[in-house]
Amino acid sequence: MENVTKALLISAGVLIAVMLLAIVLLAYNQLSDYYQGQSDLTEVEQTTKFNSRFENYYEKEIRGNELISVMNRIIDYNERESYLAGTKYPRIEVNIFLDGKTGDLKYNSSDESIFDSDTITNITSSSGGSRQLDNQLIAVTNITNELISDANSSGISNLTEGKLQQLSANISNIILEHDDETLYDEGDRAGRDAIGKRQKRTNLLKEILGVNIELDDKYLVKNSSKSQLEAIQEITYKYYQYTQFKRAHFVCETIGHDEETGRVNKMEFRVVIKNGNIKFS
Repeated sequence: MENVTKALLISAGVLIAVMLLAIVLLAYNQLSDYYQGQSDLTEVEQTTKFNSRFENYYEKEIRGNELISVMNRIIDYNERESYLAGTKYPRIEVNIFLDGKTGDLKYNSSDESIFDSDTITNITSSSGGSRQLDNQLIAVTNITNELISDANSSGISNLTEGKLQQLSANISNIILEHDDETLYDEGDRAGRDAIGKRQKRTNLLKEILGVNIELDDKYLVKNSSKSQLEAIQEITYKYYQYTQFKRAHFVCETIGHDEETGRVNKMEFRVVIKNGNIKFS
């Protein structure tokens, strides 16, 4: 009888232990499901918050200066969340279609475009990897620093973005027609006007940059100043195009999402054409 009682007690103990173990396992699974659910919810919230930074542009018309901000955001995101080792998110690809209208951004037809092609993209293959894939975007967003560097190489060490804006605003006073023609008759009106423009440019560049573009006795740019003037004109041309790009209007036509993460992974913008030309504001 005593053995039966012990057996029953042992069986009861085992049963209780099994039940306790089952309860612990059930609680553990429920806690795991809860925390996994919380993690999934957090991930969804993060994805929704992330996507809203880009989805807000879909089918909306924006200016180029805002598009440059989007490009900078994409460059920064790709660098931090996609290119760095250990990150798990897909890079954002972007196309910006200029529809053959890069000429609308130029001051005149002789000015070379600052854009390598009709499409600004980080989708086409590129030599190298990671950040180099975004080189076209970086080239556009970094134009100010590039031009300041070009100026330094030409002996102009005090160029700033504010001065670039002044040069662009005065482009018609810096890029002069028939600049290399000798003025034989200073007495006629055309001659006086041309002389006045050349002298005005000299004063203007001295005021903005502290550079002295010297004229000879025939009001032609002296050889000693020619290379520096050409450098200033090239910089002015390029920044003018950049300014026009910032004034141009674009529409976000496409937003793509990664199938695995649900995050935005593609955007496409197209320049707005009005009456056959780029729409500016």
